[in-house]
Amino acid sequence: TDVAFSADGSMLATTGVDGFLKVWDPSDGALLTEVSGDGEARGPSFSDDGELAAAAWPDDGSVQIVSTSSDRVVRTFGDLLGANATSLGPGGARIAVSTVRLGKTDRFSQLYLVDVASSERVLVEELPSDDPPEIADVAWSPDGDLVAAGANANLMIWEAATGELLYRLSGHTRFITSVDWQPDPSRRVLVSGGEDGTARVWRIGEAVATETMSLSSSEMTNVTGVAFSLDGTRVMT
Repeated sequence: TDVAFSADGSMLATTGVDGFLKVWDPSDGALLTEVSGDGEARGPSFSDDGELAAAAWPDDGSVQIVSTSSDRVVRTFGDLLGANATSLGPGGARIAVSTVRLGKTDRFSQLYLVDVASSERVLVEELPSDDPPEIADVAWSPDGDLVAAGANANLMIWEAATGELLYRLSGHTRFITSVDWQPDPSRRVLVSGGEDGTARVWRIGEAVATETMSLSSSEMTNVTGVAFSLDGTRVMT
């Protein structure tokens, strides 16, 4: 269902409909660790040092965090029904989890920031109810100050410490499928990709956020993933 590289490229995490989060050595294909849950697994992520890997199991509302060095599950959160994406913050101290839940008459999404050590939810953000969005991806900025997610066609950015919504950015015309930050923590640059066939690059300032580039092609009818190169000079879609 999804893939994620560790920051240094030495490990690759995959999630699948078989219910497994698997961590591999991409140089030789060796399986380093795996953990399973009920239903399909989604939304893998690594901590910046590669010591932790995480994934979500939407059907039973669980998120598991595994130590890549000890092959041991270090934390499980079991009350996040509809969890579909994870992003471990710098140092692995906190994790951002997005959920999509279906009510009797509507659908709503929430973004949780959870303290890994205590399991305390330090932020619960319910996204606007007038047009219930769906979050497909969530990403923590390299400096740990911001959390970004696509909510339908809007790119939303929160201040991690306070949970304040700083920006709701328009530009995409259809559902945003993927977001990724440039690795350099001194530059707040973000790329988003969507079902409108575009990938857009944004510069996030202290008081204003601007779109600096839009990438499109007649062949790009649906961008399902975007990623910065490790040196931050290239974007892959």
